[in-house]
Amino acid sequence: MSQLNSPQLDSKLLQEHVQRLSGVESAIDIVVLERVFSTNDWAMQQCRQGRQLPFVCFAEQQIAGRGRRGKRWLGGQAANIMMTLAWPFALEYPTMQWLPLMFAMAVVRALETLGMDDVQVKWPNDVLVENKKIAGILLETSALANGKRAIVTGIGLNYDISALRNAIPAAAMPVTDVCTMQNKNGHHRDVRLAKVVSSRNEVAAVLLESCINFCKNFPANHVAVRDEFLKQHDYCRGKLLDIMLADGTKLSGTGAGVNDQAALVVQIDHQQRVFHSAEVSVRAL
Repeated sequence: MSQLNSPQLDSKLLQEHVQRLSGVESAIDIVVLERVFSTNDWAMQQCRQGRQLPFVCFAEQQIAGRGRRGKRWLGGQAANIMMTLAWPFALEYPTMQWLPLMFAMAVVRALETLGMDDVQVKWPNDVLVENKKIAGILLETSALANGKRAIVTGIGLNYDISALRNAIPAAAMPVTDVCTMQNKNGHHRDVRLAKVVSSRNEVAAVLLESCINFCKNFPANHVAVRDEFLKQHDYCRGKLLDIMLADGTKLSGTGAGVNDQAALVVQIDHQQRVFHSAEVSVRAL
């Protein structure tokens, strides 16, 4: 039995929630799909077909959800919030490198609004609560005719995975969900959501509103976002890390933050190494 009777996501309700949370009319096009292979694939196809940006799609069921490096995102009917936001950016490459961490911090802000503490980001785009994964992010790009790029950002946020726990591999990172954490904490930082557990529509709206705010203020706010990440939300900093490179090389060292290009910095054999792309795992204490 689910922890909470989760109604279907409703685009009209989402629009109303986003408007209430932000205090302004939301012009973003919101689509709720009943069943889709991948929200990112659907959004990329819409971009290629010239759909007006920005837009966002949610899926009740995603049968081929993807994470980074081809990993599968576990999901079930009404268990997760599966969202892809397509937003037009005119950015140079160095600035674009901050986007994964920016969206991760948008998820952090949403979870804090929903009453959660000890929310951290495992570089570059996993979000954890109390050392358990609650969300993952996948960014892709699509060139637009006007010289801008559509950044297509898929976010999978665990809402109520109680029915899926038996399907989670034993070796996987520990996971949690919104229902578990809200029941545990029993409070909200945002008095407008002052209930023990928020509905899926409320959680989806808080998440979307946070992402929209970050997109509107980027790149002007990326220095502040970086500083907040480094001071409060860097899960890898000071921990012993295993780094797996694309060619199969495995390295180990201590996390030392990120540099000005949002690359991971790791102390290895008394030298600082920089990684722009790698599979990172944190060793158990």
